Amino acid sequence: MVNVIVSIFLSVFFCIIVAIVDNNFTIHSDINLLNKLENYIPRNSTSYIIAFLILGVINGSLSAFIISRYKSFNLVASMILPILITIGYLYISFLLPIQLYLSNVGGAIGSIDWGLTQFLLISITTLFLFLRDQSN
Repeated sequence: MVNVIVSIFLSVFFCIIVAIVDNNFTIHSDINLLNKLENYIPRNSTSYIIAFLILGVINGSLSAFIISRYKSFNLVASMILPILITIGYLYISFLLPIQLYLSNVGGAIGSIDWGLTQFLLISITTLFLFLRDQSN
């Protein structure tokens, strides 16, 4: 039982990094990374996508490193909170614009944030793969 609680507590680090990267979550816009990147790199350009690819790998591997330092972590408990956060953010950044497009709202597909979507998918995949390897 203690392993599950500690694993969930350690997985909060993943959520903190996602909150720093996303521009809709932080209250003070000078803190978040997405606003700073959009000042230098055009949104949904190749450089923007590559930047979020790198950030996704860094977030997943750094979070997995922190969780795996606790020797008896629980893989399932460590993945619950990151999966819920990822699903919530994917709904906002990817699935909601598709739903609006299907409802005939103009310009909905153009509002998909491909960088944030890729960041979330790469982060959760990297986290799972690294934790799965560490738990064996």
